[in-house]
Amino acid sequence: MQPAIEVRALAQRARSGAVTLTDVSLAIGSGELVAIIGASGSGKTTLLDTMCGLRPPAAGTVSLTSRSVGYVPQDDIIHLALPLARTLRYAAALRGVPRAAVDVVLRTLELAGRSLVPVGELSGGERKRASIASELLAEPTLFFLDEPTSGLDPARGAELMRALRALAGAGTTVVLTMHTPADAERCDKVAVLAPGGRLALGSRITGCLSDHIGSVSELGDLWACRVWLTWFLGPCRFLEPGCGCRAGRRIRAGR
Repeated sequence: MQPAIEVRALAQRARSGAVTLTDVSLAIGSGELVAIIGASGSGKTTLLDTMCGLRPPAAGTVSLTSRSVGYVPQDDIIHLALPLARTLRYAAALRGVPRAAVDVVLRTLELAGRSLVPVGELSGGERKRASIASELLAEPTLFFLDEPTSGLDPARGAELMRALRALAGAGTTVVLTMHTPADAERCDKVAVLAPGGRLALGSRITGCLSDHIGSVSELGDLWACRVWLTWFLGPCRFLEPGCGCRAGRRIRAGR
């Protein structure tokens, strides 16, 4: 089956000429929820923007099976002074979407009870879901979000991830960036970017992540992301001599 999103040997440079992405390749299936994680400056937002078409790649290719794309940046993208429902109706009119779509996205993101509240008076998690609702009006097939859980407390972050999980379950391909690996527990796959924009790890999450490492280009890159991996692994102490998981054996072999 053809992937919904396929990235091949992607490279990217900043205006200064500095390399921000290096030889990144990954495939994302239809209806998958995928997280891109890494430290600040590792190229997460650059990869997301290149995948969704906001930036042309310096090298390599990005293939999308659909032109129906939604994108939610880190900042709020809707009017803060207007009531939520009115703001969404205005967005629907601009997109040529029937007004009935507003009620649908409010129910989908569990915001129906807040429809008359000014957007600026919503909680941080509710405002983020409101921004998502605005993009969902057009029913995108591919949905990209830049650090949607940033600034949210753990409970609100988990709440938002449940909403994105349900969206993916309904058939939308969802790709998001994040700082906190713990937020990726509901994702189908995770891509870890090492410093320099190299893909250190691309894996499907099924149980203990350490037993399901997919494409690891260089053990050095994986070692550079050991802090991120430790958060994912939890009770699996892959750095301890007694750990017998595949990741532990491969990392110790590469020391």
